[in-house]
Amino acid sequence: MNETEGPGLRRAGWTALPAAAAFAWAATSLRPFTGPALAVTLLTGVCILAIGARLPPADAGGRVLGLGAARGWLAVVLALAAWEWAAFVQLPRAENPTLSSLANEIFDSHLIRTAGFVLWMAAGLGIARR
Repeated sequence: MNETEGPGLRRAGWTALPAAAAFAWAATSLRPFTGPALAVTLLTGVCILAIGARLPPADAGGRVLGLGAARGWLAVVLALAAWEWAAFVQLPRAENPTLSSLANEIFDSHLIRTAGFVLWMAAGLGIARR
């Protein structure tokens, strides 16, 4: 445990998990690619970032994302984008799946979509606390 994160903050996080999961279940029940789904996603992101910004900073051990790490992440993003583009222009789709078509298969289950939404909220909190 670090100095900025006492047992009270950790307990509050675990206590909020059932509420976050219930909210995520409701949010992922909305029909995808509709106005309400977009609104809930955007408002949730804004709220999570606002909450995370009010929490004490997470201890990163004094490490800051350096230029080398940023280049590494950029390389990963570019490689994934290249895969998506290459698969998109090649047919048949069954033999050349895009990342989005693979994600559609993975997130077909409501339970998996809910877990993904909870993880997305947790990642937003973590980012806002840096």
